[in-house]
Amino acid sequence: MVAYFKLPVFTLLTIIFFSALPLSALESLPASTLQKPSIPNTKASHFQEILPKDIARLEEMADPERITDPELITDPERVTDPERVTDPEAARAIFEELERRQNSITQEKARMNMVITDTRGRTRNRSMVMWSSFGEQTERSLTVFDDPANVRGTAFLSVRVDEIRTQKLYLPAVGRIQTITSAERGDRFMGSDFTYEDLGDQNADEYEFLWLETHDDHYRIHASKPDSDQYTSLEFMIDRETYALREIFYFDEQSDAPADPKRDQPEKNQPVKPQPVKHLKAEDFRPITDIYVAPFRMTMVDLRENRNTMITWTERDTEAEVPDWRFTDRGLRRGL
Repeated sequence: MVAYFKLPVFTLLTIIFFSALPLSALESLPASTLQKPSIPNTKASHFQEILPKDIARLEEMADPERITDPELITDPERVTDPERVTDPEAARAIFEELERRQNSITQEKARMNMVITDTRGRTRNRSMVMWSSFGEQTERSLTVFDDPANVRGTAFLSVRVDEIRTQKLYLPAVGRIQTITSAERGDRFMGSDFTYEDLGDQNADEYEFLWLETHDDHYRIHASKPDSDQYTSLEFMIDRETYALREIFYFDEQSDAPADPKRDQPEKNQPVKPQPVKHLKAEDFRPITDIYVAPFRMTMVDLRENRNTMITWTERDTEAEVPDWRFTDRGLRRGL
């Protein structure tokens, strides 16, 4: 993850504002205001009352994403955002190429570690083994936890045939298999920030593709998900060279909890820009086949509750034999 530093937007605006004021205006300000490197929040409204239009224009200059005044766009080099096109077919074709490369492996056995970090920074660790099998219209996976002791033997089975997905959870403490219903797909999986819905593969048929942006090194695709009770839409960041899925932003336009509570609130009667409620980032990509590179680390962040779950692959074997019985109730109960 890349770290960077920048001045807070308000501090930057203050510097620009003061440099633009005439001397007579500066002399009329309280001395205590001029002596402080930052402007108290109580003064912000004062400045807005003086020059509300100019302050709004300065804010647009400080944040290119907020530019709405065509007069400010004088240098084409300043506008780095790519053209957004409404081309569902092109967006779907890119997504299907991602799927094609992922499906270049037919089976896999993997070992993974899961670290769950709650809102207070406390962590819980899990280790698990996963068997997977992939076909043209099928996807099957079995995940069995082996550590710590209180979750050992817990197993999760996900099977998709065409567009029908079945998910089951085996809890050894009660000795029974529970089928995950559609109403439970939004529940947290084993207390993590992944829900049962998140654990399925990315199938193009589940989405309605809306628009596409082409950046220097990745595609940005926005799609709605009609059958989801969790998300109204998602944005996928797909590498242009390898077609690896780098990031996913999950949106819920019905959510009343903004992703960033410190974000400026919109003015009255202005539309609210949808904010992501979750963010998945994939890292540490390594080649699995000649056309498929896969992440060895994925982090899901719950932006509403400020918590996250990181999954790290310690082993990935695409040549291991994975028998069909693994993806049955027998496989669920047998565990490792």
